[in-house]
Amino acid sequence: MGVVNEYDIRFNSDRIAQLIKERSVEYETGGNKGRMTIDTPEKAAMIIESLWDASNLAQEKFWVLALDGARKVAGAFEVTTGTLMASLVHPREVFQRAFLAGAASIIISHNHPSGALVVSESDNEVTKRISKSGEILGIKLDDHILIANGNFASIYGHGDGFDCGRGTPIPKIVSKTSLFQTLTDSKKEADNHNKGVANKSTSFNKESELK
Repeated sequence: MGVVNEYDIRFNSDRIAQLIKERSVEYETGGNKGRMTIDTPEKAAMIIESLWDASNLAQEKFWVLALDGARKVAGAFEVTTGTLMASLVHPREVFQRAFLAGAASIIISHNHPSGALVVSESDNEVTKRISKSGEILGIKLDDHILIANGNFASIYGHGDGFDCGRGTPIPKIVSKTSLFQTLTDSKKEADNHNKGVANKSTSFNKESELK
């Protein structure tokens, strides 16, 4: 069983940035113990799709997977949300999160709501800026993953300005979070229903007493 934690950044009372865990996603690791080693673009795309349902978003979003020295996910972050056409991201926002997570390297990713897996000029510019910043800071950029329509493409694997065609289908991982969420939602609905019945009963009893 593996677990990926998604974090946000918030200031404490002393205005010091710290990580706040938003949620965890559990997944089956195919019999392997511990967290998944992210050593291929396929595995990175699997985690990103499982966490954020990246293929089905109408807005462009930008994510970071912070990896430890063993290439396991130390933290997952949604960094920016853009318009339909573009997402703006600055290396400062990326590496702030990487430092707080103690990352040895990172994988960045964003979705293309248009469904086209074409490496744009802005995609290349972001990749180069973050890669150069990582070289200075000592945190390597391992890859930049594009996601659209259930498929993915690796910028490092295709190069500048490459039309990736349909890309590669994102493999599915067995996530227990979805089942847990479904059960939780069902329990909430049942509780709300029971509360509603109880409130109606109380109201009826009060009306009966008044009569």
